[in-house]
Amino acid sequence: MCIRDRIGVGLDNIDVKFAKERGITVINAGDATADSVAELTIGLMISLVRKINLGDLSFKKGIFAKNECKGIELHGKKLGIIGVGNIGSRVAKIALAMGMVVLGYDVYPERIRKSGLEIQITPYEDVLKNSDIITVHVPLLPQTRHMISKKEISMMKRGVFLINAARVEIFDLSAIIWGLENGIIAGVALDSNKKPDDPLMKKLAEFPNTVITPHIGAQTEAAQEKAVKKVILDVVTILKSS
Repeated sequence: MCIRDRIGVGLDNIDVKFAKERGITVINAGDATADSVAELTIGLMISLVRKINLGDLSFKKGIFAKNECKGIELHGKKLGIIGVGNIGSRVAKIALAMGMVVLGYDVYPERIRKSGLEIQITPYEDVLKNSDIITVHVPLLPQTRHMISKKEISMMKRGVFLINAARVEIFDLSAIIWGLENGIIAGVALDSNKKPDDPLMKKLAEFPNTVITPHIGAQTEAAQEKAVKKVILDVVTILKSS
């Protein structure tokens, strides 16, 4: 496998503390893949609300499911972004260009101000309560694992759409299934780092209003090329300074 297939941003699959204790420097690709992940997020959102996957699969089965594919227009809708960093800010920029209203929450609100974008800085609970669509762009940490659980879903608008192109574990999948079954969640899109044989992913895949991709956020030629260059330059810099 080419090294480029393995380079990304997340460090949750590496024991960084152990590496540090052994004097090993851990680096990632920084914002090299941010554009590609942001574009995928927008693609997942459009596919979800316009039921593109359902229309495509139906048509290929010989079914002209026009009535079943009635969707919603994104212009004027409120997009809640949880985590407005390298990726979240890029998602916001595209969404604003589409005429969406963007509500942003970040533990470092100054990052939102510095973006220069017309993002409404919004408390976390208000993002949950007021958004038509919610997308998460935070790293997987102990404090972000299952940050979207039954409690948070209960605060959301009925008919909300959820998108996760970060790590599946940020969602409590049992709670997501509950939200889908009860009609609180109108649809979910996941760029899943979990495999299809995971029991909860299997269950989610049974819902017609889910879109699931195999962790392809950074899987573009441009993203991998930029990531390789970034990592190599960082390695050279570290070696020169040692």
